[in-house]
Amino acid sequence: VYLVSGLFVRRLIGYNKYPPLPSRSRVSLSSYYLKLGQHVRYKRHIKIDCHDINRLSRTICDSKVSSPQIASWFVNCNEFHAKNRYKRVKFREYLYPITVRTLLLVFGCKSVGGQAWVYDRSRFYDGWPSMSQHSADMKLLYMFNIGYYVW
Repeated sequence: VYLVSGLFVRRLIGYNKYPPLPSRSRVSLSSYYLKLGQHVRYKRHIKIDCHDINRLSRTICDSKVSSPQIASWFVNCNEFHAKNRYKRVKFREYLYPITVRTLLLVFGCKSVGGQAWVYDRSRFYDGWPSMSQHSADMKLLYMFNIGYYVW
């Protein structure tokens, strides 16, 4: 489940790896936001307390982006990453039952497919109550389904 979610979650859920630039900022400031993002590694959660925002405004943004704007953008980046984390967790929670039930369906079709009683219902109760005609695959299928619901 973790392998599949790591490979396909971005395409299936539709989220970006990088947070968007502020929508209300001027286009000329976008290069400063990109430089700022590369400096603080904005691909992941930003520890705002570790950075001197006034110094970042002066050195990286040449004082063209104010300290409150930078702090607001850092908060928006952190909210963006928190939403992405939440989406990944929910995706994994939903993917596990889907994967297990799909595997059980495939295994069930494989184990039941060759049985004679599938095509003739009168043969289902042959040998009752010992039910010796049922294969080990059928018993294993019942155990997997019971185990899934107990889990």
